[in-house]
This record gives sequence, C-alpha cells and structure tokens, in this order.
Amino acid sequence: MEAYVKQHPTYLIIRLPNLVGGTGNPENLVNLLARKVRQHEVIDIWKNSIRNILDVEDAVQITNQLVEKDIFNKVIKVASTVNYRIEEIVSEISVFYGAKPRTNVITKPPDFEIYPSEIVRDIIGELGLNMDKLYFRRILEKYFNNQRNIPVTKREPDQVNEEK
Repeated sequence: MEAYVKQHPTYLIIRLPNLVGGTGNPENLVNLLARKVRQHEVIDIWKNSIRNILDVEDAVQITNQLVEKDIFNKVIKVASTVNYRIEEIVSEISVFYGAKPRTNVITKPPDFEIYPSEIVRDIIGELGLNMDKLYFRRILEKYFNNQRNIPVTKREPDQVNEEK
C-alpha cells in the first residue's frame, strides 16, 4: 500500500501506534483489555510485549501540524514518547476500575519499542503535549471515566447447546 501511495507526486504516509479515542470498536486494544478487566475475563498477556498508546486527538493535532509545515513525500512515525509493557497497561486499567485482572502470561521474545520521528518529537514539544509516564492514565480518565460508576460484572461461562 505504501508503495502505491508513494507513486503520487505529493504524499505523506503516517504510521500510527495503538490509538485510543471515542471509538466503540470492541477489538481496539485498550477497549478489549478494559472490557476483559471489567468482566473478569482471562487476558492472555504476552510477556515482553510493548505497545505505544496515543490519544486519537493528539494524533490529529500532530498530523495537522505536519501538513501545515508542508512535510510531504515522507513516511512519518506518529507515536507518543512513552512505550508501555502490556503488563503495565493491564495493571493501569485494573487500578482504574478497581478490579483484579485474571491473566495468563505467555512468554514471547522481546518486542521492539516504537518512538516518534524526530519532527514529531519537535511538534509534540511545540504543542505542549505532556507524554510522561502518566499519559496513559490521563487517556483512561478522558475516554473511560464514564464507565467507572458502572458496576463491574462477572461474565457467566458460555453455555453449550447440545442437540439430542
């Protein structure tokens, strides 16, 4: 796909990490983990797995700045400046909801960290975006705070319908 886009005389390819926003997509990483924590479902955690989480509104601001600065004919990594181990993400979600997660740890080879391109780091500074270790917590508060007062439910085991 990128090769096709690069055929255009003026292009900008944006590579994004895991975005968090007002989406109802249940398979989005953070939505999925939040649901599993709240419903006490088992979460398979790949040990050594690292994810970069970015607020969708920050992604839009950064992308708009790239376009305003006439950054074209490039492939740009738009990401936050902090990477999180998947265990940290699940732990933060669990603390946020006050629910103990049920986890199954699977050993995997170490993951690679994702960092934004240099121009993106500069834009993050210009915009005054605070991407410190508490960035993910602030994202949870922004997009998931309305779920905090909903009682945590325990999912009943799936029933199997047997035909006789």
